[in-house]
Formats: sequence, C-alpha cells, structure tokens
Amino acid sequence: IQHYPDYEFSIIMGIDNWLCFDSWHNYSYLFNFRIIVLGRGNPTDQIEFIKTKEKFQTINWDKRIDIFNHVRFSNRYPSSSLSSTFIREEIEKKHSIYGYVPEKIINYIKQNNIYG
Repeated sequence: IQHYPDYEFSIIMGIDNWLCFDSWHNYSYLFNFRIIVLGRGNPTDQIEFIKTKEKFQTINWDKRIDIFNHVRFSNRYPSSSLSSTFIREEIEKKHSIYGYVPEKIINYIKQNNIYG
C-alpha cells in the first residue's frame, strides 16, 4: 500500500469470511479500505450481512471509520462453490488445485510453502 499511494485498494471476501471477520488478527485496520462482501446465492446472506455490519458499527473504535459507507454487499455475481477454504482443504488433502487457480498462483503457493 505504501508503494502505491495513488491507488485505492478494496478487499473482496465471501459472506463466510465476513461472518467471522472479527476473529481476524487486527481486523479493524481493514476497515480503512473499502470492503465488498459477496453473497453465495443463499437468500439469508444479505440478512446475515446486515446483522454483522450492525454489530461492527456498535464497536467503539475510531469514529472516523463509518462502516456503513466502507462495506458493501453484493449478490450480483454468479454463485460459486469455489472458495479459499475449498482451495486450502484440497491442498491439505494433497489434491490437485489445477483448473481452480492459475498455474502462477500454484507455483507461488508451492515455492513459499503457504499451506505447509
């Protein structure tokens, strides 16, 4: 981020990560960025998103951060069962992830021993 001061960064995550977002290390720092939460096609996704967003809004942190303006929900993307959790689980099971992620990413994961 420091290397690209002229860029505006956003975080894109699935609803599953949003629902446990407050368990992430230093998660409140990420509210300095726009967050886009993608639903998985479940009719209750948006309801759960709003409940969690309201919970975050009541937490006493830097008043300059207005969560309702920083975080958006979208169900406008095609639903997919592909997720980072699925990728991690496939790697843990020693299954191939070719066809799910680009080869460049697979090589990076292997070279940096990302998932052990």
